[in-house]
Amino acid sequence: LVSVLIGVAVAAPSAPGFLGTFELGCVAALAYTKIHSQEFAIAYAIVTHMLQVVMIVACGIWTLRLRRLSFAELSASAEENA
Repeated sequence: LVSVLIGVAVAAPSAPGFLGTFELGCVAALAYTKIHSQEFAIAYAIVTHMLQVVMIVACGIWTLRLRRLSFAELSASAEENA
């Protein structure tokens, strides 16, 4: 249920990284279940989102190192293709 409501929430136009909409969907889903307090829901939403962002960034950095690319090379390639 939490994943479904988060998915619906982030489908709406939002800031990069779904900042705010992810937390709203998570808090709304946990409030609907009435299992935990609102404070727990907010903390859970923030920590979960933070962990997801950290994992995505870590995978990106790992992939860059695996392909022996630097951020400068990646940026230069993006500018050439723009």
